Amino acid sequence: MQHHDHHYSARSRATLLPRVGAILLTFLIGTLAYTLLVGPASGFQSPVSNTIPYPIGSAFGMNHVGGGEAARANAEGVQIQRGDIYWSSVEQVYGVYDFAGFEVFIQQLEAQHIAPLIIFDYGNNVLYGEQYAGYVSPSQVPHWLEYVNASVHYFRNYSIYWEMWNEPNLSWTGPEAEFFSLMNVTASFIHDHYPEQTIIAPGISGTDTSYLDRMIQYFGEENFDALFYAMSIHPYFRTAEEVLPRLQAVRQLAIDDHYNGQIWITEMGYSVNTEYPYQYQLQADMLLKVFTQALSMNITKACWYCYTEAGFGVVQYNGFTHEWQQRPSGRTFELLSSSLTNGSYYPRALVYSISPIIEPDLLWCFSYLTNRRTWLLILWTQANSITISLDFGANPGNIEVGNGVLQQLEYGQEFSYGIAVRKSPWGRLQYSCALSLAPVVFEVDLTVYATLLGLDPATPVDDLPAIGASIDYATGYIAFLVGIPAIIIVGIASIVVKMRKQGRHP
Repeated sequence: MQHHDHHYSARSRATLLPRVGAILLTFLIGTLAYTLLVGPASGFQSPVSNTIPYPIGSAFGMNHVGGGEAARANAEGVQIQRGDIYWSSVEQVYGVYDFAGFEVFIQQLEAQHIAPLIIFDYGNNVLYGEQYAGYVSPSQVPHWLEYVNASVHYFRNYSIYWEMWNEPNLSWTGPEAEFFSLMNVTASFIHDHYPEQTIIAPGISGTDTSYLDRMIQYFGEENFDALFYAMSIHPYFRTAEEVLPRLQAVRQLAIDDHYNGQIWITEMGYSVNTEYPYQYQLQADMLLKVFTQALSMNITKACWYCYTEAGFGVVQYNGFTHEWQQRPSGRTFELLSSSLTNGSYYPRALVYSISPIIEPDLLWCFSYLTNRRTWLLILWTQANSITISLDFGANPGNIEVGNGVLQQLEYGQEFSYGIAVRKSPWGRLQYSCALSLAPVVFEVDLTVYATLLGLDPATPVDDLPAIGASIDYATGYIAFLVGIPAIIIVGIASIVVKMRKQGRHP
């Protein structure tokens, strides 16, 4: 019979436990150290939006700019104005159309080179009653077509985009199939009788791809593609980061349904409480983020909602100076419009290396080629304690490093400042900074960039090397990640050892 020494077993376990704790601690620290020492993994910006450059034309629109505001709006970067030609406003007596005031409005816009995007909506509640405010019954369709014909014929010599109804998945009160039928008849009528006019599909509330697909299938894919110059969506949001995957879903739907036209955002916005002015900068952040994502997805036109409305507006009236003033969001809109009109989405400006312990979907990094031969870098993250290091390449020893290559743009405050890039001991030009949920905007002067690399200042943009962007956790945060688990493991091991000792010596 084998004798079992209980005291020896207790001593063995007491000795073993701290050893196990030490092994676990060594494993944890070794794993993290290995992860950090292995270095970042190369890859494109993530979430991946598009790796193909896209030209950007006159993409910057606004909802509800008044005719008297057109000159100011044009100076602030507005290129498209979206508004309504209400059936119940222009025809309040059967068969009598009053377009005089609306024509003045169109003329004021066009005098300031702002393209009118005009919506046919809604039912005529003046002639038919309130129950038809959001509905055109089958018996009213011929009358509706008279209103459409009168409008298009009257304004046929103006350059107008015609949008078919606003947010039918919210505002239409009749059967869905009747709306699809009405739109099919309306778009076909304009296409057949006024083939030179540009027709935009109904502006869908949100990005309801199921609704869009049902509408396209009702028309027939080939017919929908032939009738509509652009598909129209309204991707309102709670957090700006939810916009990109929704735009990707719409883009995929267009591919699946063989739609070859453009995709427009004819409404998007972010309302703030005007009693808390600190929210104005948050609105600017949101505007910057959603335009950045939209333009990276080749959204051809994007219209903010709206120009002057209290919560949503990008300008506000100053009761003391009796003048309209831009909010931070308005200054941000103007910066994007003045920089990116006739520029392009240019993803190859940055080449990324990302630490493998960082979730790449939390990184938002976009690059654009501006209309003034610079790269615009727009960067933010949803992760904590992230640092980005920009590597501009090797600098020949005989070329002086100045402050002209890199600027940081304070997009909501209308100023910028030059940033001194440092020359590392091994001759590389570098700059590092922290990233957070609030975007940072850098501008790289490509003429200076080429000069610093010893290249011809006029080197074509496509021949310039990309800037390296290394993304990692800040050193202090890495210490936190390693230190806290280590402390917990050592603490638990110490407590267990003490408990075992107390068990031996009660």
